[in-house]
Amino acid sequence: MAHKTRCLFICKKRIDSYGISFGLLNSATFVVNALNAHDIESKIVSVVDSNCIDREVSEFKPTHVFIEAIWVTADKFEVLCKLHPKVKFIIRIHSKIPFLAMEGIAIEWIRDYQAVANRFKNLKVSSNNKDFNDDLSNIIKIPSVYLPNIYAPICDEPIESHWTEFEYDNEIPRCLENEPAEINIGCFGAIRPLKNHLIQALAAIQFAEGLNKKLRFHINCNRIEQKGDNILKNLRALFVGTPHELVEHPWMGHPEFIKLVKTMDMGMQVSFTESFNIVAADFVSNRRPIVVSPDVDWVSEASQADPNSTEDIVKKLRRAWRGGMFDLTRINLKALVKHNKQALEIWLDQLL
Repeated sequence: MAHKTRCLFICKKRIDSYGISFGLLNSATFVVNALNAHDIESKIVSVVDSNCIDREVSEFKPTHVFIEAIWVTADKFEVLCKLHPKVKFIIRIHSKIPFLAMEGIAIEWIRDYQAVANRFKNLKVSSNNKDFNDDLSNIIKIPSVYLPNIYAPICDEPIESHWTEFEYDNEIPRCLENEPAEINIGCFGAIRPLKNHLIQALAAIQFAEGLNKKLRFHINCNRIEQKGDNILKNLRALFVGTPHELVEHPWMGHPEFIKLVKTMDMGMQVSFTESFNIVAADFVSNRRPIVVSPDVDWVSEASQADPNSTEDIVKKLRRAWRGGMFDLTRINLKALVKHNKQALEIWLDQLL
């Protein structure tokens, strides 16, 4: 009888002010939710350091262990592969080259992982992005397994049902009547250079002024990464002396964040590099218009803007807000459902 597949996902616990819920944990949790829903027993744990991995593996007895991101040394994997020769260890990389270039250890550690994988057949590197997966395999010559994100938060109803529920006849575009005097635009995520917050704020101001509205531009303020302090300083200075408002929110757990998303009129994720972008999926799944960069490639091209062009970002904001608002929201939701279906098929093909 074949050994039943059991998956253990391991994140490194953050001991800081961000709280327990952060991007990697959310990403892994969504995959766990999807796999459990398809009768593949899966579990996620957060550990203080790599010395805890052996204990977690011994207790859960998985067939597959997924290490979320690059934080375990190659030497530790060599020990783990010897201790658990029947367990498949997979290192999941959640970033593309532009982001990894900011992390000085990235390529060196990935090469070290491959050296261990050459000696132990139960270790593999994986990417959640097809382009980077191909770069690893074809250019860096490191075989990589493509395992994309699945967006599957615990909610009252599956997102598969959302896009069929629009009632156009009963909805009046907000730009035509009963308009509020202000517009709330959420540009959430860690403050770091490649997230491109400042140009998005400029575009949002121009867009709001074109509607003759006060802009309330919402960000996360207490997660500063990769020397993002200057970005936050410039964002704050941008709104000084204007009728518009920069609204700063602390990092929060996913259920609380979804409540915040539902208060937004629109979302923006026009960043320079993304491998999936959970925040965009949060807006789309909750029927909020969104403008992204081409790196969020599962979203409709009509909602994608050039991250270097304020003019193009404003153009796409107008498109989302006015005549095409409902159509694009529906199209993007359907695109997310399609992505989930394809991603789940890839995961099941690798695991079963």
